Amino acid sequence: MFDQDEDRNRENEGVRWDRGQVLSQMFAEPVWAVRNLVSLLDSECSVPFISRYRREKINEIEPDKLRRMSLANEELKGVVKKATAVLVKLEKEEKLTPEIQAALESAQSMDEIEEIFAPLKSASKKSFAERARQNGLEALVGEIERNVEVVDFAAFAEKFKLDGDIVSHLKALCHELPVLLKCSRAAPKASTADSKKEPSRGDKEHGRGQDSDREAMKFEKKLEKALNCVAEECVSFVGVDLNVADELLLQRVSGLGPAKAKKILEWRRQKGPFINRQQLRLVKDIGAKTFEQCAGFIKINPETIVPNQGQNTAAEPVEPAQKTAKKPRAKKQKTEAYALDPLDQTHVHPESYDVCRRLIARMKLDVNSVGKRDFIQQVSQYRKEHRLEQLADALETEVAVVRSLFEFLQQRTDFDYRSAFQMPLFRRDIRRAEDLRVGDLLTGQVENVTDFGAFVDCGVSITGLIHTSKMRLAGRQVDLEIGDRVVVKVERVDVGRQRLAVSLSQRCQPVP
Repeated sequence: MFDQDEDRNRENEGVRWDRGQVLSQMFAEPVWAVRNLVSLLDSECSVPFISRYRREKINEIEPDKLRRMSLANEELKGVVKKATAVLVKLEKEEKLTPEIQAALESAQSMDEIEEIFAPLKSASKKSFAERARQNGLEALVGEIERNVEVVDFAAFAEKFKLDGDIVSHLKALCHELPVLLKCSRAAPKASTADSKKEPSRGDKEHGRGQDSDREAMKFEKKLEKALNCVAEECVSFVGVDLNVADELLLQRVSGLGPAKAKKILEWRRQKGPFINRQQLRLVKDIGAKTFEQCAGFIKINPETIVPNQGQNTAAEPVEPAQKTAKKPRAKKQKTEAYALDPLDQTHVHPESYDVCRRLIARMKLDVNSVGKRDFIQQVSQYRKEHRLEQLADALETEVAVVRSLFEFLQQRTDFDYRSAFQMPLFRRDIRRAEDLRVGDLLTGQVENVTDFGAFVDCGVSITGLIHTSKMRLAGRQVDLEIGDRVVVKVERVDVGRQRLAVSLSQRCQPVP
């Protein structure tokens, strides 16, 4: 039995172990971190949210492992629930002994509980002969066969502890009982003989089939749950544009789901596009907990704030939680609530906006420049020159929060975690400059940026040059950075002079 001081997550679950301790042993993680994880999961925090915004509390456990631990935690919660139900049932049936109770309270899997509970399950309806044998009548049959007329039923009832109903049936059917018992005794012999033959559709085969079906159903449920978790993680970690994401995508975002995704789409149709993350709080059924779980995984892109036909981009004003006497003050709050916020384009969680703004001010940078090349370079340089511990003390927050903020502020606003895995660095079918033709599409990585263009390693002997005039996408000039993965189109190739001119076709993200 664990001490109450040691076990902070027991919650009087009625078992002799706690989930934090068991999971710690299963996954070789510190007990303190796993107990924090259990607490977060029990408070309905999702794996993506914990992995990104609470990682300091769980010892930086990687997402894949975190997902496995979450699924294992759900199984252990099922074990606790099953053990509690069995204990209540056995106590009600007066079958619970101290030994059985101890065994059930120590069981840590469904199989262990089933093994303990199986011999104690209430018998199903049986034939009269089986019920007679179970109640001690086998010893009585000899006497009945010898002389039915002189049997002392009262004496036998007392001797074999038979209840009144059994005795009444026995008196009425005493002439049939010997035959029934003899048939019942003979049945197992026939069954034994038949078992040597090819199995038929008997009880044993039927039972095996049922067991197999049950195991298959259990596996399918586990697989479905695991796949749903992976889908939620993928969508959440990449992030979605709140104003363009469809219902299927939104329902995979951490903290949402089908019903809330529908509500968001209804809001967009009726009210127009979202101006900032805070507006999400006004959507029906999006409460504080839901907002906490999803806010960091949805983004507001100013370019996609396009009003519906006949609507204005200015949404209806937010009604304050409590009416104030000073109306001008309230109007100011409403205006601020619907202002575009540059941080809504980042992975910074709204709960850290205040600290983030103070950090940006400390670096003497403009929050409106978030995601731009110069901003990112200055943040990177500042990070190299300052210790996280000192910054955390100055900002009155945790080191992990500061570390995360630096990570998010060094990403472009269109940063995509999938970019490093979307395509190979170079085309495998083009190895030499001699193989190049005008119009070919190549993949590569920016290795240098100058005032007149960017040099790209395309995996051939010649480095490609994207002139600034060719560094455009969708009619807009693009600023490339060293490390960017790109798709380029061959414009000119001169093997003799070792020159390769290319134009930008697609920009991906820097290699992590």
